[in-house]
Amino acid sequence: MRPGYDEAAQPLIEFRGDHRADAYPPMLRLLATTLPGLQVTAQPDFTDDVVHDCLFDGGEFEVSDDWGGLFILARRDHARVIQAIAAALERTGDFRRVDAP
Repeated sequence: MRPGYDEAAQPLIEFRGDHRADAYPPMLRLLATTLPGLQVTAQPDFTDDVVHDCLFDGGEFEVSDDWGGLFILARRDHARVIQAIAAALERTGDFRRVDAP
């Protein structure tokens, strides 16, 4: 987790490692097992970015997969939603939390 770069500096989740490698954990499939009511919709592919709109019982977020990395950004209630997602990722056993300084 780290603060965003914008002026509001809302928290976000940034994944480390080569998220497009075959051995990388399937993050969205794992979240489906730990986030209650998760629904995922892919936005149309117009650029090299792949964006998924996600809704779960605790809020809304976006998964952004682009050349620069894999990120999760909350739509509102940023801190609460990001905390819930981070905890869900840790429960899978495939991810661990490393807070940015």
